[in-house]
Amino acid sequence: MSNELGSAKPAPHPAAAAVRTVFRRNLMDRQDPFETSGVGQPDFTVSGSYKLPPSLSAQRLADEIREEIHANLVRGCVAGAEVEIVDFQDARVKGETPRRFVVTRTRTARKTPVNVNAYFQPYGEHLFYSVRSYTVPKLNLSKLLHTLWIVFLVLSPILIPYVIKLASGAMQGGTSASGLGMSGSAGYSGQESGSGDSGGFSMTPVILLLVLTVVFRKFLRNLLSGDSVGIALRKQFPGELGVGSFDDDDVMAFFKTNLDLTLAAISKVLEAHGIDTKALRTIIQNLQTINVNTGGGEIVGAVFGGTGNSASGAVGT
Repeated sequence: MSNELGSAKPAPHPAAAAVRTVFRRNLMDRQDPFETSGVGQPDFTVSGSYKLPPSLSAQRLADEIREEIHANLVRGCVAGAEVEIVDFQDARVKGETPRRFVVTRTRTARKTPVNVNAYFQPYGEHLFYSVRSYTVPKLNLSKLLHTLWIVFLVLSPILIPYVIKLASGAMQGGTSASGLGMSGSAGYSGQESGSGDSGGFSMTPVILLLVLTVVFRKFLRNLLSGDSVGIALRKQFPGELGVGSFDDDDVMAFFKTNLDLTLAAISKVLEAHGIDTKALRTIIQNLQTINVNTGGGEIVGAVFGGTGNSASGAVGT
């Protein structure tokens, strides 16, 4: 795999068809397009802004970079990775143009989902770019059990009497017919007095369903977006990253390869139009020293290059 950044203008690539995805920001839908992507990896996140000459269209440049990135990733990324151009539309913002991302997804041999999303947006005289990385850690079982315990404690004042009522009803249902017929008038009176209790208890399942929906709404959103039960739980209750050194290596290999190919494509297109990319080249070199952020990493890298141009990269220690 070659990462040489030539100065010649890149050969045109066939434009990939974009997939349109709408998120509605309601109770059962995503608030953010990457809410269900997992835990963000700041050590594998890069963003920057390049000031463009008046003769260069930022929109056309963004399209050209996306096509170059897509071609680079299809050719050189890990086998089996899914590379798509996705238009994300916020249904609550009327009239806004969908935001177009290059999205790369895969799973490691040990079933850890990872994905990288590259975005480009004209911003006045500048072209803004952002490359964000996400992964899904293993399940934090203690956090899941703690959440269930808190839900039980909150609902116990209505849940325990409801369960007792159900058990009592089941026992009464097993009473012999002769026993029930001993006092018809008394039975009728008991039914009347029990009807008020039944009406009160009938709201218990509704309250229980409402509380569970609110508490586990992210889990439900993940299920509705197509995740399995296990992955949906891991996304709402993430634990530590990685399930061993082999999986850590697979995750880092994907992130480093993807970012290297993505930043190389950005640099190649910008240089073809006479724009200095020293900052990007420095970040590409720094990729060799970045590790997966396990929660104790520190962002210590920031690079600026060219007049009016800047790029920043997070380097983990």
